[in-house]
Amino acid sequence: MESNSTALIAESGSTTASKFLRSSKYSDLTIVCHGREFKVHKAILCPQSEVISKMCDIDTQELKTGMIEDKDFDDDTMERMIDFAYHKSYEATRRPKHLPGEEAKDSIPNIDSLLLEGASSTGGVTLPKDESTTSIPDEEPAELSTIDQMVIHARVYGLAEYYDMAELRIHACGCFNHAADGGLDPKGFVNVARAVCRKITRDDGSRCSQSDSPLRRSFFTNLTRYAATLARDPDFVAALYEPNLRDIAGDIFCALGERISYLEEEKKEAISELQAENEALQQSLTTTKENKEDEVATAQQRQRTAEEQLRNNEGVVHRLLKSLRNLSSSCANSWCSNEFGSLKFERNGNGDWQVRCGAKKCRCKLN
Repeated sequence: MESNSTALIAESGSTTASKFLRSSKYSDLTIVCHGREFKVHKAILCPQSEVISKMCDIDTQELKTGMIEDKDFDDDTMERMIDFAYHKSYEATRRPKHLPGEEAKDSIPNIDSLLLEGASSTGGVTLPKDESTTSIPDEEPAELSTIDQMVIHARVYGLAEYYDMAELRIHACGCFNHAADGGLDPKGFVNVARAVCRKITRDDGSRCSQSDSPLRRSFFTNLTRYAATLARDPDFVAALYEPNLRDIAGDIFCALGERISYLEEEKKEAISELQAENEALQQSLTTTKENKEDEVATAQQRQRTAEEQLRNNEGVVHRLLKSLRNLSSSCANSWCSNEFGSLKFERNGNGDWQVRCGAKKCRCKLN
């Protein structure tokens, strides 16, 4: 048998492991879960689970019978755990089944009908008519809802916690976070809460706790995102009275308190940014107004200068015309024979126009 185990270990990392799992070749351990039997190999499971390893090494009933019976988890979740042990992955393609005792029927009236209605309307956990039934009564949807996916991964995480499978815990938590990142309908979030907060006691009496697990922290992060909606959901509020969820009320208040503090800080930062933007806008408007006022003043000054220049020019032209009207018909120099018409115009130091004789040698001032 040892040689068979050695051969199996050598082949477990390849596709041959799938053949062993399907055919149960060399199997030396059977896991029974709600009527389904899984033929597995100690050489595969024991190195990955400290709990299963102890069951197979210590003088226990499991060692004597070569059989582990699990009634705390549904058979689909068990199948996913075994798939991961062999292939390092598992599929989440079937809607999660109802687990007996997962819902507190005495705290919520007609919980069967409520859950059936919730499953059809929100894509939540499906509740078979007979708790011992392992088949899915409804037709499986083409694609699972986010709530279904989160429930599946939370259950796998719980099973990994129960059997102390660290690698599976990490994988399931990553899948849980990935599903949550896609957005969800808070209406079915109560089923996620039940899956995450479910308490399970091992056969040795030790409690399988997730009080400070990465999955639970992720759960509370998502819970605070939809706190306002969940507070108005009667199913979620009623579920807080269930035994498994009752003690998370304090954690919920703490998580909500942290969320409120975070939102308050965000609010303060947003207000501060808006105030800074408003001040910058006011400063810009003030600067723009001052610039416009300066431009207007400059334009007005240019206009006044132009008007003054125009008035000066009009005076010069007026005086020039007056001088032209008073001109004699000939040059004032007796020796100059220049007749009126050959004139020279030039400005004097005051800007006024002077009229001189146009003769080159004369240039007598005529006005």
